[in-house]
Amino acid sequence: YLAKRVKRIDNLSYIAECLQSDNATIHHATHLMDIYSSKMRKDREYDTTLVQIVCLLISCKYLQIKYPGADALNDMVQRRYSRDYIVHMEGEILNTLGYSLMVYPVFDYVRLFISQGCLFAHEDILQNDGRPREKPTSQLANHFRRYA
Repeated sequence: YLAKRVKRIDNLSYIAECLQSDNATIHHATHLMDIYSSKMRKDREYDTTLVQIVCLLISCKYLQIKYPGADALNDMVQRRYSRDYIVHMEGEILNTLGYSLMVYPVFDYVRLFISQGCLFAHEDILQNDGRPREKPTSQLANHFRRYA
């Protein structure tokens, strides 16, 4: 799974963007994929593309008012699977996760801290080239709070 994780997350992000899902849904789906994969036996191969779209379906249903159906997600992967198989896999993943969907990805914690004006004082804020830009200040916290 780890060898395919980056590609799966990129693909999941692309599909979610095409379906106009938000960042929270993408991060939640990624977290579900990670939890599911950690519970799978290491010697067992499984279809990571199927797991990716099913986790996105579960996260959309859990976090969004309007969500795509199994057919819309299947269209995004060139109709590789039957609708019934996606629905079956949804049940299998939910059983494996113990129906525990109230998970908090790192994205949620960062958003919470920034919305409260918290910055990590021991961390440098880096520019795009990796050089330290400035130490966190209350003005910078107010700037980031607008994006939380």
